[in-house]
Amino acid sequence: MKNVVKPGDRKKIVRKVLPEDLAAFQGTVVHPVYATFSLARDVEWTTRQFIIDMCDDTEEGIGTFLSIDHRSPALLDEEVIITAWVDQLNDNELICFFEAKG
Repeated sequence: MKNVVKPGDRKKIVRKVLPEDLAAFQGTVVHPVYATFSLARDVEWTTRQFIIDMCDDTEEGIGTFLSIDHRSPALLDEEVIITAWVDQLNDNELICFFEAKG
C-alpha cells in the first residue's frame, strides 16, 4: 500500500441523474428522484478514488460502512456533485466523509 493520502484530501465527481438512477423496484419507478442506492453507488465510487491511489497492483480495498442522510431530492437530468474527503487513515483503515449537492 502506498501512503499517498492524508486527512483533508478531497476527490470529486459530477453525476447527471439518469433514468437508471431513479428510485425504482422491479422495473417500476416509485419516485422520479435520484435513488438512495444510486447515490450510495456513486459515493462508493467517489471514495474509491482514494483506494485506487493507495493500493498496489496486487491489493484491493473493501468498503465496510456507508451512512446517508437525505436532505433534498435530485431530479432526473439534474447534476449532483459528490465531494469526499479523508477524515482519518489508521493503518489500513480509511475513513472518509462526503457531501452531495445539486
